[in-house]
Amino acid sequence: MKVSQLRQSITEELLTEGYTNYWEQTEPFTNSEWSKIVRLTKAAIKKAEKHGIVIRDGWGKGKPKINNNEISINGDAENNLDHETFRITKRLEDDWSFTKTARKPYDAVVATILVGIQKIAPKKFKPSADGSLKVGGINKWSNEY
Repeated sequence: MKVSQLRQSITEELLTEGYTNYWEQTEPFTNSEWSKIVRLTKAAIKKAEKHGIVIRDGWGKGKPKINNNEISINGDAENNLDHETFRITKRLEDDWSFTKTARKPYDAVVATILVGIQKIAPKKFKPSADGSLKVGGINKWSNEY
């Protein structure tokens, strides 16, 4: 293997393992905002399922946790498509947070939720990512990893 190929391989490995979504939140969500966020999350999961992306609870097993207080999701651990838990709460717990998705398919849902929350509560929520943060995530709704 040439040195340039080795460098490219290392770069791709680092980007894949460390790919992260971030967000800053300055205050809790209102009941109205949270209701919209829950609907957004359910719609994003439904769209992901149509693309073959399996969304699980924060541990990568069972059903996603979506309720009046929190959202906790991950990829499918059974198929090694989980990474770090994406968890966000109605009440402000941390003013800054992040989730490493490692470019795994569930990134589509995480990114879509973050972009949607920014539209729902633009004055109190600011998301970003290592790449470009967009609906459908870094893999554009692809189940490929």
